[in-house]
Amino acid sequence: MSVSQSSSSSNVSVSSSSSDNGESQGNEVASRSGGFRNEMTEPSQQPWRITHSDFEVERTQPVDITSPTEKKPPITARTRKKSADDKSSYAEHEFKRQGVRAPWEMLKTNDAIPPRALTVTSVTQSHDLQAVIGLEAAHAEGQSSSDWLGRHSVEAAGLSFEEIMKCGVPIKPPPGEDQGKVHLKYDAVKLQNYEFKLTNLIQLCQQRINWLLQGSRRAFGLIKGQNVALVVDASESNCGYGRLQLFQESLAELINEQLANKSRLFLVSFGTVPKAFWTVIRDVNCRIIDECHWWARSLRTQGGCNVLAALKQVIKRKEIDSIVLVLGSCPDQNPKIICEYVRESLSGRHAPLHTVAYDCSISATNMFLKELAEQTGGRYHCYVSTSDVSHNLKYR
Repeated sequence: MSVSQSSSSSNVSVSSSSSDNGESQGNEVASRSGGFRNEMTEPSQQPWRITHSDFEVERTQPVDITSPTEKKPPITARTRKKSADDKSSYAEHEFKRQGVRAPWEMLKTNDAIPPRALTVTSVTQSHDLQAVIGLEAAHAEGQSSSDWLGRHSVEAAGLSFEEIMKCGVPIKPPPGEDQGKVHLKYDAVKLQNYEFKLTNLIQLCQQRINWLLQGSRRAFGLIKGQNVALVVDASESNCGYGRLQLFQESLAELINEQLANKSRLFLVSFGTVPKAFWTVIRDVNCRIIDECHWWARSLRTQGGCNVLAALKQVIKRKEIDSIVLVLGSCPDQNPKIICEYVRESLSGRHAPLHTVAYDCSISATNMFLKELAEQTGGRYHCYVSTSDVSHNLKYR
């Protein structure tokens, strides 16, 4: 194809050759009377060229301009192996220049440092973690008072008197003062920060105390363990004289709030003769909880207070890891004999006794329950219905 244009200043001609049929065609365009004239001519066998006044570019291969829709081959980027010290390699520069996304590179995580807790892994996770920094559970479920104080005491929070003394800077005593005394200078900002943290800790302890005085924790304390045996006193002294209804309501509250969260349960009520509600320890589910409520409602007075026989029903079961003894009257046996039996039976086995003095005004019974909890590594809880204060102490 040949295109020619004549003007007063320049002359442009384009010619192309085809190698498939050996024949040539051309098109000549000339300007006549303000228009162009097209004329088909035979193409030449010579390579086509562009001539423009003072330069000439020659191609070695013919170009077919009759197929404009032909796809071009994809552009391949030149790459080279990136060294460990290169921050901007030649391959990355070529990918960026060509507009092609770099291939995925697997990162090595061997001996990698764990990410920080606030590393962004989603849209809101970092914001949520930042919002709860410094907040601690005022009444963590399942934590005993000693465990809770291990994280929220004055020593654990670094607010002891020794810590605040370390913040002071020794200075020269002022004139007229005793030169033998040590004078310290404190930064006002540090003192304000110390006072703020100490105030928050006091409020946290007050919230913990209020939580312990609510619901079943006020009457029975915090029950530990997952395989729990509940042994309750159904004697005339504990359930008589109008005390049975209040005792049943307290047991129902204990079942709903604490025993429902345990793994397995075993229930025993005792008077003159102990009565186990089940023959084996039972897994906790909704049906078992309903049976526990029925057992609490069906309690009746059973004569004396045979504590030793009731403990024998429970201690022989090896799968039990926590025993709750609720006592409201004086035991029929000598307390020393009961303590000796428990010490010998639990020798080499960890099954602490959580003893509860339920509205008991007999000092001998309170001392007996305290000693029994101390020798087994359990806890002693004293509840008085006529008082607004419940004492929850742990003895080791």
